Amino acid sequence: MLRRALGSAVSFAFLAACVLVSPASADDRVEGVITGVDGGYITVRTDEGHDQRLHIGNRTRVVFQSSADAAAFPNANADVLASGMRVRVNPGAMAGAVLDRVHVLSVPPGARPPLTASVPLSGGTPGSVIKARLQNVDTRHGMVKADVAGRSQTYRVRAAYGLGSFRTGDLVLLTFDRDGNVSDIRAATQLGRITRIAGSLVTLQVDGREETYVLGNKVGRGLRVGDTVRFEYEDRPGGQKVITDVR
Repeated sequence: MLRRALGSAVSFAFLAACVLVSPASADDRVEGVITGVDGGYITVRTDEGHDQRLHIGNRTRVVFQSSADAAAFPNANADVLASGMRVRVNPGAMAGAVLDRVHVLSVPPGARPPLTASVPLSGGTPGSVIKARLQNVDTRHGMVKADVAGRSQTYRVRAAYGLGSFRTGDLVLLTFDRDGNVSDIRAATQLGRITRIAGSLVTLQVDGREETYVLGNKVGRGLRVGDTVRFEYEDRPGGQKVITDVR
């Protein structure tokens, strides 16, 4: 009698464990369409109409279900994820602080990059920082075209999800990694206090030192000595520093 009771108890405990554990892996899976990629996160709209915001990063692996998509995105990482892709993820599976893996089930028309670059890519000197005026920002393919000292250059950006905050015409500082790709991009604005104005020349105290600049056409009207301003400038031939915008 005791043996039968123990056997029944063990069987019940085993069945209960199966009920608790088995459905969990299925429930953890989320399938839907990416509706946004922003600041290291993707937003997935599930088939039930719910939004899931998931953290991605360098440790997130991207797996394409279609061999054609896999060929279009060689050596894919989280930077290739874009709105319109249908994906399947397990939010509970993490690689450190980020999502472990994203399975891409389909890619929308026009989202695949060309198999060969339509424009020649430039490579920056590893570790260097240059000032450039953005001419085009391609968030889909992670590239920027910029005017560098009067020449148009096109660079690949390592972390494409950070490009959304930049616009054509922005003056930026580009930092390059060991492969010649842009590893960091930030606005090239300076903060200074005006100490002297003489015609089109203005002297500002910037980071504890005085610098003299030339005001560009229709720039800086109404400036007065003592004003603290944010400004952009470009290096011109002959060593001139020309202020192109004042905020």
